[in-house]
Amino acid sequence: MADLYSTAIDDQTQWFEKNMERVAKKMRNSLNSLLNQFDRKGGNLEYTTANIQYASQSYFVLVEELQKAGYYDLVAELQNKENDLLKALKSKRPQGAVPISFTLQTQNKLKALNSLYELQFASVAEDAMKQITGIVMDTIVRTGKVEVAIKQIAEVLDNKLVRYSVTYANTTRAKFIQAVEYASAEEYTGEKYWQYVGPTDDLNRPACIEGLDQEFFTDDEREEFEARTADERMYNCRHTFVQITKEFYDENKA
Repeated sequence: MADLYSTAIDDQTQWFEKNMERVAKKMRNSLNSLLNQFDRKGGNLEYTTANIQYASQSYFVLVEELQKAGYYDLVAELQNKENDLLKALKSKRPQGAVPISFTLQTQNKLKALNSLYELQFASVAEDAMKQITGIVMDTIVRTGKVEVAIKQIAEVLDNKLVRYSVTYANTTRAKFIQAVEYASAEEYTGEKYWQYVGPTDDLNRPACIEGLDQEFFTDDEREEFEARTADERMYNCRHTFVQITKEFYDENKA
């Protein structure tokens, strides 16, 4: 049960991370070219009107360079890989699970969810570009060293753009699987029962340990657990509620 869907999620997250590192490398090259456009004195950026004006426009230049580096195409390609997750959901149903009901209504809900994901990915990237713009502007005002600015920019690319994007990619994979489970359950008539599944290891948070310990939930219990632990499980949670039959619930809960 621990590896039910986690392998598919891990594979997609690793693929995304590898490609994000390529995007970051292209952005480093673009930023080096951008910094070469500024007036310098020795190894420092000069505090000139021309530099201030160019820096004020650099955010829009960076967003354009991010697009050229393939960031938005990469996000779109990740979203397209959700068909692979759907195949895993349909073909790797655990014992006692209710079959997935994938209707047109379910499909429309998932499309709306993807639109929200795309906005969040864009927000992560644009926040990083704003931070880099701030570094450039601050370096000009202080007539700071270019080499220091380059190091600060590299930290933003690695620790914000790449790390935050990868975290969100991993989170959206798990949330997509959970969204399919919930959308399918809405098509189900009768009482709903759930099994909390996922890895059991030293990375588990207290809320996930609690869920794994209980394992089997009524619908009311699941809703209470979800509401109470939402903040703790918001990012990088590797666990999922899978809808199960009443018979399977009764057999295992006892």
